[in-house]
Amino acid sequence: MATRQVLEGPKGKVTRDSLFRLTVRCRYNGSDHQQLEAVVYTLAPPLPATDKGDLQIELRIAKGSQYSSWYLDSDYPLVKFLRDPVFVEVRILGRTDPSLVLMLDRCWATPNQELHNKVSWSILEDG
Repeated sequence: MATRQVLEGPKGKVTRDSLFRLTVRCRYNGSDHQQLEAVVYTLAPPLPATDKGDLQIELRIAKGSQYSSWYLDSDYPLVKFLRDPVFVEVRILGRTDPSLVLMLDRCWATPNQELHNKVSWSILEDG
């Protein structure tokens, strides 16, 4: 017997199970020869739930390690010395899906808006 929980909401059906396991147990008398035929019907994996729309991401810099106050637009450009800690927060604005997660891999700063500038400083690596 196998089960999979399927939840039905106002926009359709959702399954939260990403792993499907099936355990089969067969018993027979060792002196008998029996032919066994098994057919396993599995559920197709659910289609990914996607929707078009804007994703708003904000990066802001805190004034200290407590992350209780933030620099305002009027405070920029900030002047920081190399190796001084920079307390950065990146977040998704207006997130309505609790399963949406932001994972950062690498963040860097450049002296201008050119992303591939040869001069850059790492802020976060292997986030």
